[in-house]
Amino acid sequence: MSTFRRIPVEELHFDSRNPRIPQSLRQEDETKILDYLVLESATAELMQAIGENGFFEGEMLLVAERGDGGYTVVEGNRRLCAVMLLNDPGLTSRKKETVRTIAASSRAQLPIAELPCLVFQSKSEITKYLGFVHVTGKQPWGLLQKAEYLHNLYCECKTNNFDEDTRAIAKTIGSKRDYVQRLLISYQLFLKVQDEGYYSIPNLDDTTFYLNYFVDGLSWENIRQFLLNGQPDSEGLPSAIQESNLKEFVTWSFRQDQGVTRIKSDSKSLELLNQILGNSDALKAFREGTPLDDAYTLADGVDDQLADFVRKAKDYLGQADRVTVKVSHFYASLEEDLREIVKLAKKIDNSRKEANDDL
Repeated sequence: MSTFRRIPVEELHFDSRNPRIPQSLRQEDETKILDYLVLESATAELMQAIGENGFFEGEMLLVAERGDGGYTVVEGNRRLCAVMLLNDPGLTSRKKETVRTIAASSRAQLPIAELPCLVFQSKSEITKYLGFVHVTGKQPWGLLQKAEYLHNLYCECKTNNFDEDTRAIAKTIGSKRDYVQRLLISYQLFLKVQDEGYYSIPNLDDTTFYLNYFVDGLSWENIRQFLLNGQPDSEGLPSAIQESNLKEFVTWSFRQDQGVTRIKSDSKSLELLNQILGNSDALKAFREGTPLDDAYTLADGVDDQLADFVRKAKDYLGQADRVTVKVSHFYASLEEDLREIVKLAKKIDNSRKEANDDL
């Protein structure tokens, strides 16, 4: 049950356990959280909107009563932050000039003393609503925030039947069970990485870790088997994490050499890695430093690469042909480039013929 109440701003507190707040800040005071929201959550734009139009009464904060008095804002932390800064721009040490300028030009009557709230007796009453809004709805969190939310929800409702529990969660938030399962398992992998101190990879922490390496990677069979040993147990957690492999995977994904990582988080890179992990020679070469594309050719991927390259070249030439009629000045080395293209095409065709003759 909830009740509507207008609550003084000074009685409202940030939810330090909100998935939007990095775990590294959750033991800090509210000033650190406010500074983070100023930098990361488009708070200046929200301040400007509230300063111009006032606080929209229909956008009530969802709050839960605190045992020590006051209220925790479970939904609406950014809006609370914006109002606090409009009332007192000196609360933050970040973007100070921007914050002061917006507050000074506000048309709304300041300070905003009270905010409209729906008050719940406990945070758990609001949990399912958050999933609908931030996991599948119009205000999505990042993957890590989604995964943490689902992990907390799962821990509250699990019955030790992973399939049925995740099916129920997926139905509640309007998502697919497979996606919910991958997020939950990905979060377990992340917690292991966090527990290992992010393997001492420079500049890697909960604010720079991209969970999509895990979430997307787990949809590929060889990557899944590389990271996990066996099927999930009765509680849905991996029966065993391949710890040395997990360290390798994270290192390939995040440790930079001259600003470049071994693998990227795009689907093509993960597809190539999946093929490499399924071939011992390719994996050995990749572990020894062979670039991803080159290691892939050792995994019987060269045939697919040829088809991919030729089809892309054909597509690009088709695009060039379509714009030719609009060109008023052809660049100087065009004739030479075209001769080289014809030469390469004949060379590839000769290789094809020689291969056929050897059959």
